[in-house]
Amino acid sequence: MRLNQRAVTLVELLVAMAILGIIMLPMYNILQVAVKSWKFEDTRAEVVQNARIAMERMTHEIRETREVYDAAGELIYFWWKDGLGDSPGIADDNEKITYSLVGENLTRKDATMAEGEPVAEYVQGFALEYRKSDGTVLSIPVDQEELANIHLITINLTIENKGHSTTVRASLHPRNM
Repeated sequence: MRLNQRAVTLVELLVAMAILGIIMLPMYNILQVAVKSWKFEDTRAEVVQNARIAMERMTHEIRETREVYDAAGELIYFWWKDGLGDSPGIADDNEKITYSLVGENLTRKDATMAEGEPVAEYVQGFALEYRKSDGTVLSIPVDQEELANIHLITINLTIENKGHSTTVRASLHPRNM
């Protein structure tokens, strides 16, 4: 048996663990800050993407409008010609589109659907403005006689989720009216 054997004492082990803990604590805090930052940016990107996709879909369809049936501040009901070889001058049920705000969801509904499908969630603001060709703003809701005079439609959409908010705006001329 050797008497000169060297071993780690309990005190040395405790000191080593304390030093390791002192080194690891700032590293944990740095990692925690990085994860929070990533979650913050991920939520912000989701809000922006949600608004952008909803706006792109609406502007595409409204730009191709043949006729507006109803126009209000938070609702537009129109004939969107899908170009699938339908009878001229006749709107199929799937071409009669309504965009409206239902709770915090912006919904799109065609005449074949019982309920609208959500286009965007967490909507805090959805406003439509209608103008004549001379720039005059039409009163909301637009009178039936004035629907054919809509020349410019401005859409404002605000989406907010977990403290992140974005507003997108588009102005467009219906091409086929």
